[in-house]
Amino acid sequence: FFSLICPVLVLCCAKEMAQRVAHAKTQALKRKLVECMENIIDLAVDIEKQSTPGTVQHREGQALIKRLTEEVMQTVKSQRRLDAHEEAIGHLQSIDVSTENWKPIYDERFQEHWAGHEILRDEDDPKWREMQKRVAHVHHPDQAMPWEDEDVVVEESGCDAARMKCPLTQNVIDTPLTCTQCGHSFERDAILQYVTNKRGQTTTKPCPVAGCNAQINPNENLKQDPELEVKLQRYKAQAEQRKKDLRRKALQMSQSSRSQRKSRSGVKPDPESKPDPDSQSLLEQTIED
Repeated sequence: FFSLICPVLVLCCAKEMAQRVAHAKTQALKRKLVECMENIIDLAVDIEKQSTPGTVQHREGQALIKRLTEEVMQTVKSQRRLDAHEEAIGHLQSIDVSTENWKPIYDERFQEHWAGHEILRDEDDPKWREMQKRVAHVHHPDQAMPWEDEDVVVEESGCDAARMKCPLTQNVIDTPLTCTQCGHSFERDAILQYVTNKRGQTTTKPCPVAGCNAQINPNENLKQDPELEVKLQRYKAQAEQRKKDLRRKALQMSQSSRSQRKSRSGVKPDPESKPDPDSQSLLEQTIED
């Protein structure tokens, strides 16, 4: 019995391991593509900042930004093809590839998913819109974009900051999982605990975000989000830098204030003097909060 069952178990374990490795590599590649697009968009924004509308330099910058936009959209299409391949591979998991001719099934599934991506216009892609908006807002921060309701213009930074927090923990997300049905993102451990019952089984539950009617099924519509992972890394780095800048400015203001007080009292200020430890600790705690 064991001589018969062991090869089957080994084959199943090897197949599952191969699927996990392939999935991990796919997610890593997606993150690289997102990072590439984010860097290109940052470059386009920097080019726009360095020129004044109406000048020759600005027209040359616009031509370069147009080429960068084309590069972003080529990367977006690569990402879409990767998504279509991933969907096709996922379908193969439900069939026995050792007994069936899987190639036609794979090709059919890939073409089915790719057809849905291929008909999308550049103007409807979120990454294209993000790039156009960030570049336009360099010189016209209040400008409403053509696809937005002119009466309701949501500040991008505020929208991103809200998405960075998990609705369940109310903390900034470390490892995101996103519901593909509604687009809401959660901390991985928190959402998996939410959809797991007392017997340790995962179940379908309504999205915990107030007003959302989506149903979360961890086996169907709860996915990793490489794009959000990259945004989270940038958000945390920027938040840390802002905190350092604020701390430095606050300490400089504190030292300047003490110097002025000493000057008024006739005491010569000591440039090498350090702030009072208790005052500095209170100041830094305020910045942290």
